[in-house]
Amino acid sequence: MSDMVDSRIAWIQQYESGRIWYSKLTSIETKRVYLRNLLRYCKTVGKNPDQLIELKMEGQRNIGTLKEFGAETLLETFFANSKLKESAKVSLKTAVLSFYKHNQRETRQKI
Repeated sequence: MSDMVDSRIAWIQQYESGRIWYSKLTSIETKRVYLRNLLRYCKTVGKNPDQLIELKMEGQRNIGTLKEFGAETLLETFFANSKLKESAKVSLKTAVLSFYKHNQRETRQKI
């Protein structure tokens, strides 16, 4: 593996939610692509994987308030401000939704 891939793996392994998610991905190619996309998303929104899960959990604790969809709103805002090509957006969205799902914090697919 390349040094870049190794550094991404080391990054995700720092976080409990990251370890859970990464261990559930099945193919090497999926791991490579999803990890690259999740890292890009985390860097852009200024949150690490555990903070993303905490944001989702905060929403689940605050049903019926503006906080309920904090994780979804963060992702929507990311895409609204993104200059990514449509295919890259789909790939990134798939990775992020996979991250939440494999941490048992599935998002509502309104994004």
